[in-house]
Amino acid sequence: MKHSSAIARKAGFLAAVLGAAVGFIEPASAGAEVAKPTPTFLNQLGINAHVSLAQGPYNDVFALTGKLNYLGITHVRDDVRNTTSSLARYQTLGSTGAKLTLMLSPKAVPDVDGALGALGPLAPMIDTIEGANEINVTPPIYSGYTGVTAAQAYQRKLWSSTKANANFASSSAVAQFTYGPVVVNPEGPGVADVANVHLYPTLKQPPFYTIAMAAKTLGVPLHKYYVTEFNYPTSVDANKGVNETVQAKYMLDGVFDATKLGFLRTYIYEVLDEGTVLSNQEFNFGLFHYDGTAKLAATAVHNLTQILGTGVTNPPQSFAPGALTYSIAQKLTLAFMDANLYHLLLQGPNGTFYLVLWAEPPLYSGTTAIAPPAPHPVTISFPSVHSDVQVFDPLVGTTAISDYPSTNSVTVSTIDHPIIVAISNN
Repeated sequence: MKHSSAIARKAGFLAAVLGAAVGFIEPASAGAEVAKPTPTFLNQLGINAHVSLAQGPYNDVFALTGKLNYLGITHVRDDVRNTTSSLARYQTLGSTGAKLTLMLSPKAVPDVDGALGALGPLAPMIDTIEGANEINVTPPIYSGYTGVTAAQAYQRKLWSSTKANANFASSSAVAQFTYGPVVVNPEGPGVADVANVHLYPTLKQPPFYTIAMAAKTLGVPLHKYYVTEFNYPTSVDANKGVNETVQAKYMLDGVFDATKLGFLRTYIYEVLDEGTVLSNQEFNFGLFHYDGTAKLAATAVHNLTQILGTGVTNPPQSFAPGALTYSIAQKLTLAFMDANLYHLLLQGPNGTFYLVLWAEPPLYSGTTAIAPPAPHPVTISFPSVHSDVQVFDPLVGTTAISDYPSTNSVTVSTIDHPIIVAISNN
């Protein structure tokens, strides 16, 4: 068995090579760059919830809506267990502005037409109808078929029925079923508007390598893919479990990685812990504990959506983002040899640019959490003076940690998670 530090070095090296292959590693100077609208980015955030299950911490749907409002996320993905008993619960979510991605499976919902008929009144709040979930884990049985063949047959029925249903034909996308961690759409075009993938990094490594490898495997156009599940559990298992601080850092890294690489939407898994046994990773993926109290990850998502626009999800039709000319200079240190610096440029409807900077050094050695590297100085320069440049850290709060009025250059410190540099001209 290789020592964990060797694994970390290998992962960093492969990430750099793969990043170059998919055009993800950034040059020191960015020049003029057209921004992505912040409302569009916020609209690409989703989260999983077990609304239909109605058990444990998910039993109180009103408390769940409060947590979604706190997070500033409106896209909610759920596995439909019973269309009849779930309708009122979905209606409650939808009344607060939630947009639902609903998974239908042969076992729970064998009658596709009946299910779509029952869900018809909720059509305005249903964003996506998705096929069977993780068929490699729970092989489906449908129409005399089993496994992949059954999932494909069910997917064809899901596609044809959804597109023939007046309530859903033009307003809801159809998403492919999931099989394993990564799968190229096995059915080909004509049965899904979007494919999807589940991305769960292993060995407590930063998310970039896993997400970039998926992007490389899936190919283009990536804007046809959802990441329907992504996160790290706060469990004590040796494979995926991390502490709550690392969960928050890696989760933010991964959300920006997926956006940068071109995935259409990323659904964090999940709102709430499903249990209290720390040795069970399946119980501990939540952004909130089983008792409803927030983990640092929930606070970080709340801060992020507040900083970037208080959860706005629909960009104004007239809003066309502009371009920002800037350069980034960093001094590489030994501690950052495995941690490339990534960036993403956003712009809000009020004209403020948000330059997101993040690095992903390993924060675990084997099963042991390790201290983050020392702050890494990065200088951002502009060809002209901007009236105000502020720096935000979503792990700290929604108030700027630094403010630089009337400047054409700032030096900020990156460590191991995204920071946000807001550039404005009042």
